[in-house]
Amino acid sequence: MSPRRQLLLLLDETGRSHLVDLARPRQELPGIGRFSTSMLAEAGPGETVTLAGKALRVLEPSLADILGGLKRGPQWVSLKDGAWLVAACGLRAGDYVAEAGAGSGALTLQLAWAVAPTGRVVTLDNRPEHLKVASANVARAGLSEFVEFHRADAAEGFPAPAVEAGAAEGAEGGQGAAASAAANAAAEAAAEAGGGFKAVVLDLAEPWAVLEAAGRALA
Repeated sequence: MSPRRQLLLLLDETGRSHLVDLARPRQELPGIGRFSTSMLAEAGPGETVTLAGKALRVLEPSLADILGGLKRGPQWVSLKDGAWLVAACGLRAGDYVAEAGAGSGALTLQLAWAVAPTGRVVTLDNRPEHLKVASANVARAGLSEFVEFHRADAAEGFPAPAVEAGAAEGAEGGQGAAASAAANAAAEAAAEAGGGFKAVVLDLAEPWAVLEAAGRALA
């Protein structure tokens, strides 16, 4: 699964990489200067482009590249810790996972990357400033369709994921109608169960206050 095309990576002749946000009309990169991102709109992975007289290879950014280029806000879960959590929870494409504590969205991104294109992350936070930063970072990474953000107190319970199949439709890899049907079925089953999450991840100052609600949310 690759993110929607908003971010791309440029590799210069020295091996240095530069993350480019195509949503920004103009951008400035070290050693390259200021340029219009429209010049890169049609460039595909593996192609070579020339900016300021320098040849640059276009690559698809990895999750590590994306995390390294995102805005940091209240809290940041490293790729090392996030990867361990994904592995420990046994998450894979199609799973539904709940998260309490959005922070800057770094862990949300890692969870969404793991469960896309037919899974979903439901993230709760009672602080709007955290949700604002996290949702912006998730959107910039092109993963918004796999994440639901809710301003809520997780101790009061986790909402079942919305019954949608939009995450599967249009996803790269051509999974199409079959993946959409699978996503619908999984979401409907979760909604009927009043939760049905594969895992619940708590990144909170007092996680013990949420354990009862988390237990009810698990499949």
